Amino acid sequence: MHRIIVDDGLHLKSSVNHIGGGQLLMTAPWDKRPAFAGYEKILVMSAEAHACNTLWLNGHLIMPAGYPDTLARLEATGKPIIQLETGEVRRMDGGLTCLSIRF
Repeated sequence: MHRIIVDDGLHLKSSVNHIGGGQLLMTAPWDKRPAFAGYEKILVMSAEAHACNTLWLNGHLIMPAGYPDTLARLEATGKPIIQLETGEVRRMDGGLTCLSIRF
């Protein structure tokens, strides 16, 4: 087990999320951290960093709408994708990960 210090982003799930099948969706600053070695990494461009707020839930990826590059990368995984408009939540610096309670 690795200790992960969150020094970039609001919280860990703002920058890194497991999206099933041993894959992580993440922003580039997190790419080289040892805790994430062994995972397949899908990197999100800095201009679309908010798209990291994507959830793997019941066999679907639920992602914020409006991030075409990240959408294309996620479509390449072959997983079903649901896009949600999250503009009002984002105005308060929130995202899908902030709205979820996952066990």
